[in-house]
Amino acid sequence: TRTTVGSLALQWLLRRGGAALLPEAMLAPHLEAGRLFRVKGANGIAIPVHLARSARGIDATAEKAIAGMLRLFRAGV
Repeated sequence: TRTTVGSLALQWLLRRGGAALLPEAMLAPHLEAGRLFRVKGANGIAIPVHLARSARGIDATAEKAIAGMLRLFRAGV
């Protein structure tokens, strides 16, 4: 299990309230369930994504994951 700053911020928001800029995918279920709401007038931000890999190459699973991410990126998701 991974713990990220975003997941810690989400846990804090759900328990204590507040405001944060977090990834849409992380928030979607909570927005739909009414546990969180968007702040009117607040704009989202775009965060660049970088990919690094070993010079030794990558395995088939990672290759499929990268191809899927590239499809989403090209589709503007």
